[in-house]
Amino acid sequence: MDPTAKRDILKVLLDLFCYFIFLIPLWVYNLLDVVPLTMNGFFCSDITIRFPYRNSTLSSTLLFVSGCGFMLITVLVVETLLFRRRCPMVHNSFFHPLVCNIYRAVGYAIVGGCINQFLTDIGKQSVGRMRPHFFDLCQPDVNCTDANQFLYITDYKCMRTSHPQIPQHNFHERMLDARKSFPSGHASFAFYMALYVVMYLEYRMTSQRTRLARHLVQTGVIAWAVWICCSRVFDFKHRFSDVLAGCLLGTLVAMGTVYAFFMSVQKTIPPKSIDVESNGDVGRTLRHATTPINAGSSLTNLKDGDVSDH
Repeated sequence: MDPTAKRDILKVLLDLFCYFIFLIPLWVYNLLDVVPLTMNGFFCSDITIRFPYRNSTLSSTLLFVSGCGFMLITVLVVETLLFRRRCPMVHNSFFHPLVCNIYRAVGYAIVGGCINQFLTDIGKQSVGRMRPHFFDLCQPDVNCTDANQFLYITDYKCMRTSHPQIPQHNFHERMLDARKSFPSGHASFAFYMALYVVMYLEYRMTSQRTRLARHLVQTGVIAWAVWICCSRVFDFKHRFSDVLAGCLLGTLVAMGTVYAFFMSVQKTIPPKSIDVESNGDVGRTLRHATTPINAGSSLTNLKDGDVSDH
């Protein structure tokens, strides 16, 4: 195996190891309960925790599949189109440049998603805010008379042991989940994926000819995220403030991910211009990096907008 191939394979293995490191906090958190769940009390006069329990309009599984699936399809389509619109490039990488770009963009999304989920879980466990349907699931053994309306109750026991909309083997888990309202996990994940896709498209597809398509996709993915957030409110899973906090968290993590992996890491060698003839149009300028793309380099600076007509 030549030195270039060994170098690229080692860099990919190092990337995979880093991804594994990012996953460790999530595994440790879920298996060992490093951050204990805060068991808050309540006021009998608090009507925000007296809504009926409803199943989610969009389950966590469907949310994950739809969000990750849309991101993956977007990256595959965009990188394939951008690569085909350029002249064939001579590269010294063991891996194909198209595969490198797809691997890199998806890898960044995975890392950011792990960070976002980790921060969301820490917030849920630490705050321990009750969901709007807490009373319906718990049915605490308290006397909520007029004299106790404004008394903060911490000594209580949940009397309910089942619910018609919840499988019996999942009831205890749902009961604990009823104390994890802040921030909204659905909102943070939806806005993380939506903002990642929006900024990815803004960075990669800068041509005026693709502006309309880019804006349509960006509007669609933002609308999807907003609908997810609205569903959490009308399903009585969260208050508006919970959803807003989740949106803010997902947005900040997405911005940090895009900045760290797309903006701050730039090639040090400036690009050069090559005049090529494409479909009979002489004088069309194609700008591409002088340094070939490889699996270990930073994200290529090639953009759709680098192709311009004179």
